[in-house]
Amino acid sequence: MEAIAAVARGVDGPRAQIEAMLPQLEENGWHLTDAVHRLWAGERDPTALTAGIDDQDAALVRHILQLLAKLVTGFGAGVRLTEFNFGRW
Repeated sequence: MEAIAAVARGVDGPRAQIEAMLPQLEENGWHLTDAVHRLWAGERDPTALTAGIDDQDAALVRHILQLLAKLVTGFGAGVRLTEFNFGRW
């Protein structure tokens, strides 16, 4: 989830790996692809991002938004992060 938030902040390094994982998540019932792409495109409205998805998926989207907010307030808008632990998905 941290990596998804990082890509939304402009860190493109983990993007390809996340893109590769999204179809498997969809197959396993986690419908996050649309919300992730919208986050990456700059959308931040939790109501819009969670419309039409189940409660568990919506909770994950809200968690990503919280992580994104933490990146903004914790590191500042101008700082680019470079490393993420993909094991913490």
